[in-house]
Formats: sequence, C-alpha cells, structure tokens
Amino acid sequence: MKLNVSLAAVLLIGGLLAACKGGTDPLKEVKAALKNKRPAEAMKLVRQMERDTAYVPDVQYYELGAMAAKKLYEAENEKLYLRRNPDTTSYFATQYDVFAYALRADSLQRAQQADKKNAGAGLSGAYATLLGRLYPNLATASRYFLGKEKWNEAARYAKMTLEARHTPLLAQRPPQLSPMLEMQNAEDYLYAGYAAGHFDEATRYVELALRDSLHRSTVLHTLALNYEAARKPDEFFSLLKRGVREYPDDDFFFKKLTEEHFRRNKERELLACIDSLLPLRAKKAVLYDAQAEVYDRLRKDTLCLQAAQNLQKVDSGNVRADYFIGKAYVQRAKSILLPTSIKAPGYMKAFKAQRKCYEEARPHLERFRKAAPDAPRLWAPLLYDVYLNLNLGKEFEEISKYNPV
Repeated sequence: MKLNVSLAAVLLIGGLLAACKGGTDPLKEVKAALKNKRPAEAMKLVRQMERDTAYVPDVQYYELGAMAAKKLYEAENEKLYLRRNPDTTSYFATQYDVFAYALRADSLQRAQQADKKNAGAGLSGAYATLLGRLYPNLATASRYFLGKEKWNEAARYAKMTLEARHTPLLAQRPPQLSPMLEMQNAEDYLYAGYAAGHFDEATRYVELALRDSLHRSTVLHTLALNYEAARKPDEFFSLLKRGVREYPDDDFFFKKLTEEHFRRNKERELLACIDSLLPLRAKKAVLYDAQAEVYDRLRKDTLCLQAAQNLQKVDSGNVRADYFIGKAYVQRAKSILLPTSIKAPGYMKAFKAQRKCYEEARPHLERFRKAAPDAPRLWAPLLYDVYLNLNLGKEFEEISKYNPV
C-alpha cells in the first residue's frame, strides 16, 4: 500500500513537471528550431526555459543558447556586411549572448567534472576559438552604448570584456586586448555606473581606469562625483586633495575642495592649500576668491580686503570681489571707535576715518547689489549701515524696506 502511494506521488510529480514543460522535451524543441534554421525561435525557447522555475538548466541548455546566439550573430553580421538595414544593438547583443551562454556552459561542465579524472576539461576548443574571434567586437561595444546613454548596457559589455578573457575557457589562448581598449572599458564601466546610480559598483575597475594618463583627469572627476553622490565624505575629500595635487590648474577639484573645507570648518587648512597653489597657477582668480572668503569667515578684515583687491586686479569684473571689498570696509569702519563726546580729542579724526571707510564701501556694494539682485541678505545689511552713516536719506529709506526693525 505504501509502495503504491509513493509510486502515485512520483507519477503525479512527473505529470506536473511534464505539464510545466508543455509535455515535451524543451531541449528537443530548441534543437529542432536550430536544425530548421530558425535561430530566433530557438533563442526564444531558451529564454522561456530560463524563466521556468521547474526547469534546471544544464550544460546542453547553455550550449544550445550559445549556438542560437551564434546563428543570430551571423545573420546580423551578414546584414552589416551587405548593408541591409543593420541593427548595431542586435549585432552586439547576439555576440554578448554567445559569450554569456558559452562561458556558463563551460563553468557548469567544469563544476560537474570536479571529482572526475578529466576535471577541468571544459568545452571543446572550438568555443574558445569562436570567442577569441568575436572578442574584438565585444571590446568596442561599451563605448557604443555609452554614446547612446544606455548606461546599464554599457556597463554590462565593459564588464564582460574585462572579465571574459580571464575565464578558464579562454585561459590557454587569452584574447588580446590593447592597453588602450582595456583602460577604455574600465573607464566606461565607471562612467556608466555613475550615470546609472550604481555608485558602489561603479568603482570596480577604477585602478585600471586610472592608468590612462590621457583621460586620468576625467576619471578623477567622475570618481569624485561618484563619491559625492554615494555620500562617502571621507573618500570624496581624499579624492579632491589628490585631484588638486595632480591637477593644480583644474578649477573643478579646487572649487569642490574649497566647499568641503568650509563644510568641515577647516579654513586654516584651506589657507595652507591656497598658499601652496599660488606659485603654481597662472590663473589665480579662484585662489584669491577662496582666500578672501576664508579671511572673511575668520574676520580678518585687512587680509580679506587685500585678497579681494588681488582678485579684482586679476578679474576686474568679478562681483564677489566687490562684495568682499565693500564688506571689509564696513567691518573696518565699525572697528573704529568714536569718543563719546564730539568735543573729545581725536573725535573728528576718528569720524573722518570711519566716514571714509563707508564711502569706500558704497560703490562696491552698490555694484554687487546690481549684479546680484536676488541676494539681499548679503548686500542689504551692509548698505543699510553705509547709507545710515553717510546720512543718505533717500537711499536709507529705500534700503530700510529690506531691514525691518
């Protein structure tokens, strides 16, 4: 009785599996499609089997997938050769599938043979020859998809290019990849990963990408943005310092580093960085700008004024120079203490010195206001002090609207 129940259960399970597979051997259907020169149908069946949880892929399955992909590639290659509406995406995709299925077939076969005498034999050399022949095309695919802004595809092809040649199947005759293409694929993987938002994965081949001296600056730019987007402040800060060291004339690294120093309240460290860069840079405006802001934050008005004036000398139209100059003069005016009595000795001298500071500040702050009308929080309080102390009634009345008591 127990035997009959077990037999019935086996038959039931077998029936369910057969039903899941449509009652036929799916591999035979794939073989039939290939035999009848219908590789697209064969690949469709392979994809269906891959999604079928009742089916466990075996070596033959992957081999048939590689065979179907090869036939589809040959058809695309012929269209390209004859210029008959070639589809570049399909041209690359079919080659990728040849690699994907052939490598998985070989990997599974090696795993199954691990305990046998012929362990590691893998697939025949014909597959290695085929992949070696297709490899140069694969190596250029990531750049094509990067240009199309298909980030995930670009990353997928770059990864396959860099890793396929190290697999056991290709170990005896690794396909050749020029250093330029190797570095390019590593770079493409970084660019695509960053653009797709895969920040942690994007850095997989970054050391290889950084070997490219011609595009090293761009790689470092992207890596910095990747760390910033990934919210990795320590890596970001360290990378910016590296960028400034290697490319002292590159404003991207210095401006980002300046922002990060301010965020971390490391103004004095930034000053040291600026001092080290001043002898190295021909264009110094960005350095004087940062220097003026540092001294402004540290409330060193004389040094801020000097840095802002240096900024104006090298960039006469820089409105931030006007802001820092005007603010420094206002701060200097406030630091001049007037005696409590108008008759006290030294009162008139102090009064004139204070007034002169406000007079010096006025044109700079008015120019800054005109250039930055949407920033009243910066210029309104300063102009309020200027107009008040210069006794400019009309101007003071107008600016008072921005400084409600």
